[in-house]
Amino acid sequence: MISVSEKITNMLGMPARRIDARVELYQCSTLQNDDYNRVLLNTFLNSDALKELKVERTTEDGKFFGFGISQKLIVKLRDKDRLIDITRGQVLEISFGVEDDYTYPCPLFRVEEVSRDENTNDLTITAYDFLYKAGEHRVSELGITDYTIRSFIYACAALLNLPVKFDIDDSVFDQAYPEGANFDGSETLRGALNAVAEATQTIFFVDWDWRLTFKRL
Repeated sequence: MISVSEKITNMLGMPARRIDARVELYQCSTLQNDDYNRVLLNTFLNSDALKELKVERTTEDGKFFGFGISQKLIVKLRDKDRLIDITRGQVLEISFGVEDDYTYPCPLFRVEEVSRDENTNDLTITAYDFLYKAGEHRVSELGITDYTIRSFIYACAALLNLPVKFDIDDSVFDQAYPEGANFDGSETLRGALNAVAEATQTIFFVDWDWRLTFKRL
């Protein structure tokens, strides 16, 4: 079976074909990869409303491990007749394809901001992957004091509505803290996960299967 990365590489190696993008808008009751929890509201293609799409990755410079990678999505849509309705909290899924053979190299993105150019009526949507919300939650919300690194990660992931994947020998995550680690509760989940990644010599990110993933470079 060909992998997603191989499919993308093959697409880029086809100069005679055009690579198209697709953006799907969903309403979600829970922000997990469960089809029954997602309702498709609209689809935007290069051939109609989709004008521009850009994905930016944010991380910490100068470190080999001990950090997370977040992704920011900016989508521009043509909406001359003002018929497109997108609100904060809805979810976008992006994919790329050749001749309608689409693949998904990015996680889901939650809409944070929608703005309209009053001269052209174009919409600009800014959205972030689910890891972005880790900066808005505190360790005190987890309500746990006796845990292993593994169970701490699962508690963080549950608060972010994400499943977990360990892309390494995961025995390193069995370190136990019977009285809790050196957190006072005021730390953000993003900061706490950075500390976890530092202790396990890993990085973390949300993969294209929408899992909070820990791996070594």
